[in-house]
Amino acid sequence: MSWDAGDAIDLLVLEDEAADVELLRAHLQRVPDAAFRVQSVHTLSAAREAVAGTRFDVALVDLRLPDAAGAEVVHALRDLPSAPPLIVLTGAEQKNLALRCIEAGAQDYLAKDDLTPTSLWRSVGFALFRHREQRYRELERTVSRYRDLSSAGTATSVTRQLAVSLPLRDNVDADFDALAERYRGIFDTYVDQVVVRGGKPLAAMSELTQELGAHGAGPRDLVDLHLGVLERLLGSATPARAQALTIDGRLLALEMMGQLVDYYRLGHRGRQGAAVFNPESPSS
Repeated sequence: MSWDAGDAIDLLVLEDEAADVELLRAHLQRVPDAAFRVQSVHTLSAAREAVAGTRFDVALVDLRLPDAAGAEVVHALRDLPSAPPLIVLTGAEQKNLALRCIEAGAQDYLAKDDLTPTSLWRSVGFALFRHREQRYRELERTVSRYRDLSSAGTATSVTRQLAVSLPLRDNVDADFDALAERYRGIFDTYVDQVVVRGGKPLAAMSELTQELGAHGAGPRDLVDLHLGVLERLLGSATPARAQALTIDGRLLALEMMGQLVDYYRLGHRGRQGAAVFNPESPSS
């Protein structure tokens, strides 16, 4: 999940020493005005499986594990698609290793010998804040890129290169608002199911792609749809939902673009007799 103040914090503890896990749990229980849901694992392989199945807000990571050690642990977790911010747990003599882990992508480090409820909560809180700020910046960049790609933002429409016609908004045979409403339903479902690792609404995506192709739509038209729907959804979304819509939602836009290109590659033509885009053609 993406954390908001007042929510319980989903915490992954990667630690193979049972006594250390219990100490961490005891410290967390003493943190005022905060609630934690803790899942503990004792190997890197188990941590990778846990991250693949659950969205954690923060991971506390020991650097001495049965199947990995040192910065290797950070590299392995950092590169996972849903990797949470990482706080490494070190021995008092491992400061240099801890700094290498920061360079490798960890948010912070804590010496086990110096752990207190206050120091633990401070580190977790800073990791949550930095991670949230990073995702907000990514959100802003993504929305900005969508605006740059929209047909209103440029005099040269990809639609005109892909299928020689007006942008979808100006196509009198296409009900843009109705298409946008269908896309909104797909958008909501797609993000919800990606978050809980459910199945994507593939049938609805395919049907909408076929209709967009029949109208001679191109990638820039799809960006118009996506940006318009995204901005409407963001207007009433919580910060956590806004992150999910923007970050996970861009995967929907990319998948739909791929489907639309495949539509033209297979030789379909729009109802207006639009030229077919074939990237394998010598003239493309």
